[in-house]
Amino acid sequence: FGNENFTKEFFDNRWTGPGSTNTYPSAKIGGATNYLPNDFYVESGAYVRLRNVQLGYSLPTELVNKWKMRKFRVFANAQNALNFFGYRGFSPEVGGSPTNAGIDASVYPLSATYRLGLQVTF
Repeated sequence: FGNENFTKEFFDNRWTGPGSTNTYPSAKIGGATNYLPNDFYVESGAYVRLRNVQLGYSLPTELVNKWKMRKFRVFANAQNALNFFGYRGFSPEVGGSPTNAGIDASVYPLSATYRLGLQVTF
């Protein structure tokens, strides 16, 4: 709606005029009136996040040397793999801008990244 990243739940349940049933206030293009200071938007920012985890295994040197290698390692890596929070927004790590500090308008959720790798040294 406009240049804001509202959730579908917000957009579908916003105030649309007198007599409407709603959970959220109205949404306006431009956003300035969407987040006027009030306690409706105050939520706990407590969270637990598994930000970086890596698991790897290196084959024993004796075995690797038989294959004319110095090192053979397999690994898996994950970033932002698990997130636990009760916050209704995209992420409790709210950035915003200097004019919207602490408001998650136009802030995208952190993406999770998973990698598998093989490290071979000859």
